[in-house]
Amino acid sequence: MKKKTAAEAPESEITGISLEDGMKAVEVVKAALRHRPYLTEAVLGARWTELSKEQQLTEFLTPRIGIYHPDKDKNISTLFLRITGEEGPVVEAIFYPIEAAWSFLEVGRDYARRYRSDDSSDEEVEGRAFEFAQEMMLMMIDNLYKRSLLMMDSFTEETIAQWYSNRDQGAHAYLAAKGENRPKPKPLYLDSIVKDYGKNVRDLWKYQGQSLENWQKMQLVDHYEALCKHWQRLLKMASKDEADWEQYAKAGKYADTPDDLIKRLQDVDRSNRNTVNTRVSELALEHAARRVGLIKRSGISEWARKKRKAGLVVSDYSPQQLFQYLKEGRDIKLLVEQNLKVQEQMASYPEPTMAPDPALEKKRKSLEQKLEFVLKKVSRSAENTGESAKEKKSER
Repeated sequence: MKKKTAAEAPESEITGISLEDGMKAVEVVKAALRHRPYLTEAVLGARWTELSKEQQLTEFLTPRIGIYHPDKDKNISTLFLRITGEEGPVVEAIFYPIEAAWSFLEVGRDYARRYRSDDSSDEEVEGRAFEFAQEMMLMMIDNLYKRSLLMMDSFTEETIAQWYSNRDQGAHAYLAAKGENRPKPKPLYLDSIVKDYGKNVRDLWKYQGQSLENWQKMQLVDHYEALCKHWQRLLKMASKDEADWEQYAKAGKYADTPDDLIKRLQDVDRSNRNTVNTRVSELALEHAARRVGLIKRSGISEWARKKRKAGLVVSDYSPQQLFQYLKEGRDIKLLVEQNLKVQEQMASYPEPTMAPDPALEKKRKSLEQKLEFVLKKVSRSAENTGESAKEKKSER
C-alpha cells in the first residue's frame, strides 16, 4: 500500500491528535484562561501599529503575558510572552498551548481511569480528565513567566560559558601543537551554571503553591499565628485556675481544640518561662497541623496509627519537623506572593494609549538613546559603503 504524503494524510494522522481531542484541548485552554482574568489581549498587529513611537517604547519595556488569537473568529487562544530585563526585552514569543493541553488530557484520562469507581460512567471519567487537564494548564500558565525567565537567564550564561570553553579548547590545541603538554581543559564553569539552573527549576516547582503539601504548609503559617495566641490565653487562664477555662478552650472558632492537647497543657512545667513558651508554641503548631490536615502519610508510628483508627487524627510529626514545615510555609508564601505581584504588575500597567508609567520612564529613555545610537551607526556605515562604491566606480 502506498504511504500517504503529508499533504494527502488527514491532520489526525500527521499530528496524532484526533479532531475531537483537538477541540477539547482548545476548550481546556479557554476554560483555564477564564480563571485568569488578569490576562488581557496582547498588543500585536494592528493594535501595535496604531501606537505612537513613545507608546511603542513603553509597551516594549513592559513585561507581559497576554492572549493572542491567530484566527479571525478568535476560537484558538495562544499566549504572547514578553520577558524584560534591566534594560529591555529579553525575549518575545507566542506559545501555542494546544499540544500541551492535549498531553494534559491524555494524562488526566489515564489518572481518571486508574482511580475510577465501579459505578462511574465513561462520561464522568472524561469530565474528570477535563478538570485535571485544566488544573495542569493553570499550573503551566501561572509558572510560565518565571520558568521562561529562568531559562533565558541560564541560556545567556551558558552561551558565555561555552564560548570560554571553546576558547580554552583552541588554546589547548595551539599549545599542544607547540609541543606543550597541558591537561585537557574541563568545562567546570558550564557545569556549575547547568547545576544552578537545575536547582532553580527544582525550587520553582518545589515552592509553587498548587501542591497539596505546599498549600497545607502555607495554611499552617496562617493558622499557627492565631492558635499561638489562643493557647497563650489558655495557659494564662489555666495558671489562674479559672473554673471555666476548659469550656472557653472550645468556644467559637476554637471548637476543634483537641482534648489531648488540653491535657498536655495542664501537664506543662511552669517553673521555667522559656520551657513554657516552647511548649505552648508546640501545642499551637500541632493544633494547626491537625486543622489543615498536615499529617505524616508514610512511616506512621504505631501510636499515631492507633490514635487515627480511634478517630483522633494526630500529625505524628515531631515539634522540630513541624517548625521546619512552618519555616518552609513562610518561604512558599513569600514566593507565591512575589509571583502574584508579577501577575498584578502585568495587569496594572497602563494601556499603551495612556500616559507612560513613571517607573518605566528611565528604561524608555535609555532604550530610546540606544536605538538612536544604533541607527546613527547603521546610517554612517551605509554612507561610507556608498562613498566607497562611488570611489571604486570612478577609478574604473
